[in-house]
Amino acid sequence: MAMTKGLFHIFLACTDIERSTKFYLDCFEGARVTYTFEIDNNLISMLDIGNGIELELLQVQGPLAQFKNERWAHFAVDCSDLQGQFDRMVAAGARVKQPIKNDVVLNGRNGHPNTYCAGAFLYGPDDEIIELCYSDNKWPWRD
Repeated sequence: MAMTKGLFHIFLACTDIERSTKFYLDCFEGARVTYTFEIDNNLISMLDIGNGIELELLQVQGPLAQFKNERWAHFAVDCSDLQGQFDRMVAAGARVKQPIKNDVVLNGRNGHPNTYCAGAFLYGPDDEIIELCYSDNKWPWRD
């Protein structure tokens, strides 16, 4: 029996929880706040952004530098409509880091096949990096 049940949530430190909550609700169709709470005077919101992806937003008192080693390089979202999701995020205030690139090739190694896909990178409200991904085919590492 597996001891893990799946990815629980993605933690994101932010400077303004209301701004970040609005941004992510505006970016993802059907997104919703599932739970808000406070621990040690820190405001926290859990957001369901769809397909089992949950963000935990924690409002930081002071600069984000304290989370420098706890932040990730980016998080990626698989999209069925890359251009539509890109446009929605830009309309919500995302800044473009890398516009949509349609000719991305993931060169398979060790017997894995190449994957042909498209993607883009955007900045969220606190300069977190969000990657949008799209492929006509199934991702080879997914069942």
